[in-house]
Amino acid sequence: MPDLEFIWDKKIQRYRYKDSGKFVSLQAVQNLTRKNISQKENTLADISKKLISGEMEINDWEKATAKILRDIHTQQYLLGIGGNKKMTNIDYGILGGEIKHELKYLRKFSKDIASKGMSEAQFKHRLTMYLEATTGTYEKARLKSHRRAGYKWEKRVRTKNESCSPCIGFEAMGWQPIGSLPNPTEECTCRSNCGCYKRFEKGLLKPKDNYLKQQWGWL
Repeated sequence: MPDLEFIWDKKIQRYRYKDSGKFVSLQAVQNLTRKNISQKENTLADISKKLISGEMEINDWEKATAKILRDIHTQQYLLGIGGNKKMTNIDYGILGGEIKHELKYLRKFSKDIASKGMSEAQFKHRLTMYLEATTGTYEKARLKSHRRAGYKWEKRVRTKNESCSPCIGFEAMGWQPIGSLPNPTEECTCRSNCGCYKRFEKGLLKPKDNYLKQQWGWL
């Protein structure tokens, strides 16, 4: 977690390295997000092998998977909001709602396995979608944190060469008042596989990309 390596700068909504005080790049934070998921993914793969081989009952698998998903969603929200110390009762409510929503899908997934069955490939693909969906929790926290800090504008940015039409359209809209654009993974056909993220700005006037490039070096 960033609390161990980074310090959150609330004013500009970015992490700094504890040892040097230098800003952490957005790419480094996104890499940490990917690392968080990958570590849990290995554990999930192990218990899923037991389910496939018949060494684990479906109910036990569901409980173990639910715990892993809770952990990842929690880590993602904390990463996006700025760490444990930035959590409020509202944040715990948002996080709890996200987890509850995802566990409903997991319950249906478990029922489908028991009643309908599926191939190993289908099983792994669907499981991967649950892991990737945690990115949406991270983005919800980022939006909440920037709003609290007084940011006025947001912009969708694509990171993939190939994106769905809605994602292309959202990016083409450029800077919009904060909260106007759907968060990545929402309202697009990419869904949990969405590779977009948001940038934010504080100024009263609609920002220009050149200004951001000079100030942050993110473009």
